[in-house]
Amino acid sequence: MQRTIVRASLVLTLPFLAAGALAAEGRTPVWASGTLLGADGKYVVTRNIAAGAGAVILIGAPNVDLDLNGFTLTGAGSPVISVLPGADHVTIRNGVLAGGSIGIDAPGPTRKIDIEDVKIHDPGTSGIHLGNVEGAAIRRVEITDTASEGIVWDGPAIVKHGTIANNLLRRTSAGIVVLNNCSSLAIEDNRVEEPGTGAGGVFPGYGITLVACGAALVKNNTIERSKADGINLINSRGNKLINNVVRTAGGNGIRLDGGTSDTLVIHNVVSGSGTGALGSGGSGLMIEGSLNVAESNLLNSNSGIGLHYCGPAACSNTFGRNTARGNTGAVLPAFCGACVAFGAGATGPNTCNTAAACAPVNSSSSGNLIPGPPIF
Repeated sequence: MQRTIVRASLVLTLPFLAAGALAAEGRTPVWASGTLLGADGKYVVTRNIAAGAGAVILIGAPNVDLDLNGFTLTGAGSPVISVLPGADHVTIRNGVLAGGSIGIDAPGPTRKIDIEDVKIHDPGTSGIHLGNVEGAAIRRVEITDTASEGIVWDGPAIVKHGTIANNLLRRTSAGIVVLNNCSSLAIEDNRVEEPGTGAGGVFPGYGITLVACGAALVKNNTIERSKADGINLINSRGNKLINNVVRTAGGNGIRLDGGTSDTLVIHNVVSGSGTGALGSGGSGLMIEGSLNVAESNLLNSNSGIGLHYCGPAACSNTFGRNTARGNTGAVLPAFCGACVAFGAGATGPNTCNTAAACAPVNSSSSGNLIPGPPIF
């Protein structure tokens, strides 16, 4: 009988011991929906929490470290985690966010957010939305089945920098979208699968899109079965795209628009472009801007042009040691028109220069392995 009493006493005491241990290590327990983290410090979730009204957790203090502790927070019509304006340095890690309007919403202004080892699924719009956030590190996050972007960073009032790395985004409307100025941003080692399953947000169907970005590194990403372009740079300068794999993009595999210049595109593998309903191009590599360099890319088996450079500034780009074979057609966006002869015969489907006369040859091209008459 005494043993039974002792055991019951121990069981009853365990919750109090756990709470005491958390307090002893300086972390405040969080267990209720609608909790406002209004003071600096470290917080830890101690159970699964389902939303009542509003966000499950609100972060309103300048310096907050939130450990989800492996538990699941479930939202209902509001962001699961809302980072309020004025929060300055925020860390969110180690748990699951389900449902809600957005997984994590941080409109800003905020100086720094770290999001690590979080799984987000089935939000009503974006998985992660950052607005006027100056710096962010998003690592090892898994985002699935969103009606809008997986990750969108769109604040107009601030230059953005940081790291988006080692994430998995599956069946999102768009994969990773960064708008309105970024600088020194690394997007690397991400897997973006089937973007375009929803039509919400901006650039639906695109894998990775950067707008008005400079000194960005897009490296070692895999984009598969995007409904539109796999990698899309708009009005961006001085960036580097290296070692990316784009497979079966609905539009172009990689596109640099007419406002994009001074970008190095090297060692990328692009094949099977032009397969999706949202696609309007199908070229492996589409370069519309000027002063870009495309080096040692594999651009095979696309339904449009393998290596396609387009527009009045096309001749100012440099191409070397690219391979373009087995491309099957001249499916071109309307804004580029038809292919014209380039030098000794670099017309489609493997190489095409559009709307610019690079006669007699593009003197900066060398060593490209492209079927047809030599162009170098």
